[in-house]
Amino acid sequence: MPNGFDESADVVVLGSGAAGCAAALTAGQSGLEVVQLEKTMVLGGTTAHSYGFIWVPDTGEAGASAAGEALKDAVRYLRFVSAGGVSEDEARHYCTQVVEALDFLARNGVEFEPLPDVPDHYHPSAPGSRGGGRIIAAALFDAHRLGELQPALGVSKYVPCGLTWTEVAARGGLGSPEAWNSSLWPDGRSEGDYRGFGMSLAGFLVRSALDNGVDLRLGHQATRLIVQDGRVAGCEVAVSSGGEPRLVTIGARRGVVIATGGIEGNPDLVLRFEDLPDWQSHFPEGVTGDGMVMATEVGAGLRRNPNNLRPMMGYRVPPHDGAPAVFRGAGIEEMAAPRTVVVNRLGLRFSDESRFQHVVNAVREFDVARHEHRNYPCYLLMDSEFFNGASFAGRPHGAAPPDWLTRGDDLVGLADRLGIDAQGLAEELAQFNADAHEGVDHRFDRGTAPFSRILGRRSSAANPNLGPLETPPFFGLPLVPTGIASTTLSTDSYGRVLTMRGQPVDGLYACGNAAPNIDRGPGYQAGVSLGQGIATGCAIGWGLAQEAPVDGVDNR
Repeated sequence: MPNGFDESADVVVLGSGAAGCAAALTAGQSGLEVVQLEKTMVLGGTTAHSYGFIWVPDTGEAGASAAGEALKDAVRYLRFVSAGGVSEDEARHYCTQVVEALDFLARNGVEFEPLPDVPDHYHPSAPGSRGGGRIIAAALFDAHRLGELQPALGVSKYVPCGLTWTEVAARGGLGSPEAWNSSLWPDGRSEGDYRGFGMSLAGFLVRSALDNGVDLRLGHQATRLIVQDGRVAGCEVAVSSGGEPRLVTIGARRGVVIATGGIEGNPDLVLRFEDLPDWQSHFPEGVTGDGMVMATEVGAGLRRNPNNLRPMMGYRVPPHDGAPAVFRGAGIEEMAAPRTVVVNRLGLRFSDESRFQHVVNAVREFDVARHEHRNYPCYLLMDSEFFNGASFAGRPHGAAPPDWLTRGDDLVGLADRLGIDAQGLAEELAQFNADAHEGVDHRFDRGTAPFSRILGRRSSAANPNLGPLETPPFFGLPLVPTGIASTTLSTDSYGRVLTMRGQPVDGLYACGNAAPNIDRGPGYQAGVSLGQGIATGCAIGWGLAQEAPVDGVDNR
C-alpha cells in the first residue's frame, strides 16, 4: 500500500455518534471513500443516550429556518447564553450552518419532526428567547432497518425506546408511568424495535452513512495518529477479533476526523481539567478521551469552557442482584420530580433542584474561611410516597425502594446515617413542605422554569416539580458530579483542529463533544450540542470533498 499503510481511504472517521456519522455520510455522499471506526461493539455513541434535541433558529413550517427576525433573535439568544463568550459572527455562523446541515440530512433519508412545545432551556426571559419553536428531533426509527447491525444500536436507560418526545409529552412527560408502560403504546409498537429520542437520530444517521457507501466497522479502536511529511496521514488501529487485538494501520488521503466524544470517562483527565470532586461519567463506556490524547500527541491545542454549566449531579448504583455497578445522572430525572429535595451537610437546600445549572453553580461555591465546598457533599432525599408512582434508578415506576438506599424511620434517623445536621434538616423541610403544599417554592422558585415543568411527573398538584417530604420512612443517598466536561480540542468553525498558536494541524479534524460548542461559557441550551456536532460534521465532510488528496492523485 502507498506510504506503508496496511490499507487506506480518503477519510477516516473515529466514532459513531451523530457528529461522526454526519461527517462520514457527507463525505461519502460527496463521492469519497470513507472508513468509519467505532472502538466498541455499540453504535451511536453519546447520541444514542441523549434526548436527541437539535436547536435551530426557527423550526418554521419546513422544519428549519435561518432568516429575518428569527435569525436575529437566535443570534441574540446564543450570545446571551454564552455571556458574550461567542461573537455575533460565530452565533450567526452556527445558525446558518445547522440549517444547511439539517436540510442536507433530510434529503438523505433522515426524518425530522418539530417539537413546538419545547421552550428555550432555562432562559425564558433572555433577549431573543422563545417559548417554543426552536427544537426538532428525529422521527421514530425502526431499528430493523439496520439489518445485521440492529442489535448494535445503543439503548438509552433514560427514555422509553418506543415513543417519540411528542408521544411521551402527551402521556405526561418522562416522569409519568404512562410513558413507560409499553401496553399503552400504539398497536404493534411494543412488539417491534422502534427507537425515539437520541436512539432514533443515531439510527437514521447510521443508516444514511451506510447508504452513502461508508465502511462502518465495530471493535476498531484508534490507538495513535500517524504523521507523515508534517500532516496527519492516518492512524494505528487495534482490531478486536476475539483474542488479543491485532494492530493495523489505515491511511487517510484527505483527513482523519475525531468524533470520539469528550474526556468524561477518563478519571486522570477529569482530575486534571475539571473543578468538581468525585466526578463520575454517565456516558457510554467508550467515551474516555481517546481523541484528545491522540490529537495532543501530534500538536493539537486544547480549549477550556470557563464556568462550564453543563455538569449535573448523579449517584452510584452499587452492584446488586447480579447486576454490575452503574452510574446514573439525576439532574433531569429524580431531582425534577416531586417529593425529592437536595440538601448540603447542614441540611439546607441551596438551589432549584429541577434546574441542574443552578445546582452545579451552587455546588462549586467554596468557603475560603472553612476551606471546603459550601454545598458539597450534598444529598438527594425522598419520602416513601415518591416511590409509589415514580421511577428511581431506572427501575419500574412504583417499585419499592432498593435495599441499598440509606433509610431512616424518621428524619433524624436518616440525617444521622447520612451525616447531615438533623436540626438543620428538620427546620429546612418544615419550610419546604409548607411551600410544597402551597405549590410555590418561595426560596428558589422550583417548578417555575418552563423546561423543568415538562420534566415533572404528571400529578394533580399545581406544581409538577414540587411535593412535600412527609411520609416515612425516608430515604437518601449522596450525589456526585457528572455531565459534559469543560475541556475539548481547539478547533475552528469548520472543524479543523488547531495548535495552541491557532494554526491548523494539517489533516486533522474534530466535531461533537471532542470540539467546542457554541453555547460555551456560563450557559446551556438543550439541542445546541447535537446541532453543533451535526453542523460541524457536515462542514468537515464537505470541506474534505473539496480538498485534493495528499499526493495529488485520487488512488481510489
